[in-house]
Parts: sequence; structure tokens; C-alpha cells
Amino acid sequence: MTNGNGMLTGIHECITQDLQDVHTMIGDATQSSIDLIQTIGQYALNQPGRKLIRPTMVILFARALDYHSTKVTELAAIIELIHSATLLHDDVIDHAKTRRNKLTTHSVYGGTQSILMGDFIYASAFKLIANLNSTAITHILAQATQEIVEGEILQLGLQRQIDTSIEEYQQIIRAKTSLLFSTSAQCIAKLCPNNPHGKHLYDYAHHFGMLYQITDDILDIDTQNKQLNKAHGTDLSEGKMTLPTILAYQHASEADQDTIKTIIGGKIPWQDILPIMERTNALKHCQPFLKLHTTKGLAALEHLPDSIYKEHLKTLLEHIPLRKK
Repeated sequence: MTNGNGMLTGIHECITQDLQDVHTMIGDATQSSIDLIQTIGQYALNQPGRKLIRPTMVILFARALDYHSTKVTELAAIIELIHSATLLHDDVIDHAKTRRNKLTTHSVYGGTQSILMGDFIYASAFKLIANLNSTAITHILAQATQEIVEGEILQLGLQRQIDTSIEEYQQIIRAKTSLLFSTSAQCIAKLCPNNPHGKHLYDYAHHFGMLYQITDDILDIDTQNKQLNKAHGTDLSEGKMTLPTILAYQHASEADQDTIKTIIGGKIPWQDILPIMERTNALKHCQPFLKLHTTKGLAALEHLPDSIYKEHLKTLLEHIPLRKK
């Protein structure tokens, strides 16, 4: 985030013990007597540079509603475990070599091992879900996990499809990114049913997640940004139509549209789209989408009672479009 690491560090200092408790719970939940699981788990779950944005949000959501319970720690650990499992599977599916400037788990230990480790982490998450002893939350998290997988399958089905619509793109990013944030808020609301602000928190979380992924997709194509901690052009190389590419195609000349089709088809280097991005002002056309989710997220947040945690949520949202990595 804009000097996002410094900003996030400031927020983490407010909830240091909570995050440490989450880290400990994740370690305990993924313990195994099998050495290879321990080795791969240490590598996969202790990646340097992890922003821990999801457990941070869970804790802030709870504190913003003045809810204090060990269930918050459990929920934060669950959400981070589900996220970690999806990353392991995604990296295999996408043939990703690096993540956060470090070799991906499957690059080091193999694809089969990485997929099985993802399954183990999913199982660890659902073991913690059982500890919450809440049928409603179990249903919410099971539904969310199903929808995340559906989103990945939808994205695979639309790979290298030049006619991917903005609506289909939004459906994908809601499932792959926004859903875990909004699910976190939904679960916190279930834990404190007498608080009237659960719906507002859910709306904020949804728009936060949409904003986060759109920004991520812009960063993927913005080669002027040298701070990105992964390779540029990953989405285009994999034939994914993200918002900048969809908008570039919509505003491009017929000749440039043909070039974009060829890039998405994997027949020429993704970098060939860069001059088209400039000619079509594609990144500028993304701005209304960023503004929409920022405005709606802030509007939802306004309903919450004033607190330092509400201010942290506001700061996080406002900094998303400014982040560089």
C-alpha cells in the first residue's frame, strides 16, 4: 500500500497479540507427525512478505463491532488457512514459478505434493470450523469455499476467451478475492447477532475485496511500477481477460483488437499490449471502477460507531488503489 507496508505495520501494532495468537493457532492446526507435511507446511505458510491482510481484517471487523472472543482468533486462522490452500492450488493450476519473489511451493516440492498440502490445509481449516460449534458459520464457510472453487473453474472456462464480459470478470473476482473478505464479515456478524451493523460490515468487505483485486489486476499490467513483488504480465501470459485488458479491447481499433486477440491466444509476447494500453487509456478507464468500490465501501463504513478500528478500516480501503505491491 502506499508505503503500504509502513501503514499496515502501524495497524498491526494495534493488534499485535491477536495476530500472534492467529499465527500460533495456524501452526497448531497444521501440526502433523509426517515430516514431509511439516516441511512443506513451514515453507507454504511462512512465506516472507505476507501482509496477513485477511486475518487483520477479521480482527478489525470484530473490534469495530466491539466483539472480543477467542472465536475471533479461530475465525481469522480459518480464513487465512482457506486462503493459503487456494494459493497452493492456484499456483499449480497457473504454473506459477514464484510468489512474493520466492519459488512457489510446487516449484520446490512438486505439483502433487503442493495440491495434497492444499487439501491438508483445507482439512485443518474445517477442523477449526468444527471448534466454533456454529451450524450457521459452518454453512457460510462451506458455501464460500464452494463458490471460490466455482470461480476458479469459471475463470478456467474463460481462459483465452476474448469476449469475456465485465460482468463475467466481476463474477470471477468476487469469487476469487472479495468473497473471503465478505464471508469474514458475515461470520463476525453471526458471532454478535445483536449488533445492528453486520450488513454494513458485509457491504464494506465486499467492496474492499473487489477494489483489492481490480487494483491487483492493474498492477499486473503497470510496468511503470517497479515495486511489484512478482512478474508483470502474468494474467496476460495465462490468457486471462482482466479489467484493463477488457477495457483496452473495448476502446481499441480493429487492428489493435486483432493484436489483443493474438496476445490472449498466447501467440505473441504480452508486452505487445503496452502501447495499446496507452492508446486506449485503459488504465484511466479503470478509475471509475476503483472510485465506485471506494465510495460504496466508505459509505457502508460510515454506519459503524466511531473507533480506532473503524479508522483503520477506512485507511486500508483508501490506500488500496495507491498500493504498489
